Amino acid sequence: MKLALAALLAALVAAPAAHAGAKLRVGAEAVLGSHDKNTGWTSLTDRFLVSPNLMVGFTTPLDILSIDLEVSEQFLTNPGPGENSRQGTTLRPGITLSAPVIPIYARAAIPLHIEPSPFQSYARVGVGLAFNFVADHQAIVATGATPVLCDVDDATLGLDPDKAAALVGPRTKALLPLHFGGLPGRIQRLQDEMKK
Repeated sequence: MKLALAALLAALVAAPAAHAGAKLRVGAEAVLGSHDKNTGWTSLTDRFLVSPNLMVGFTTPLDILSIDLEVSEQFLTNPGPGENSRQGTTLRPGITLSAPVIPIYARAAIPLHIEPSPFQSYARVGVGLAFNFVADHQAIVATGATPVLCDVDDATLGLDPDKAAALVGPRTKALLPLHFGGLPGRIQRLQDEMKK
């Protein structure tokens, strides 16, 4: 494990020199259940652990593979008598593999519990859902263009035609409306606005 940790940290240091793209991810997670060889299974009703997370990393084109470092601050929402709700800080150097079209990723990491003492480390593998518009955004960036984000229409959660029209300028080459959750956006209205 020490060799894997050294390789991950070396890759994090070397990635900027290799001109890898940078990424920043902010998120949260909750532990639904855990197992300890001495105490057995613990469910979220026994100990509900939530964590805000901040991840910085370096990535290949289209964010398919990245080497990253995650900082996690863990809290216990239902502490026992005399137990502190703040559980500590963990650094997680790791590798993330993301699918370019579907919102799912797998991550292998070596968590380093730096606080509270004593220092602990172990291997960790996880899978998660990333509900976002990354694939569409990355397709635009991959062509060398710069995407301009627009707010959504409250009724359809699709591109707001009025706000999109206000963002169109001489460098605009295309609009990419996205339909959300099976709700079709106001495409005819967008087309009418763009013809003006």
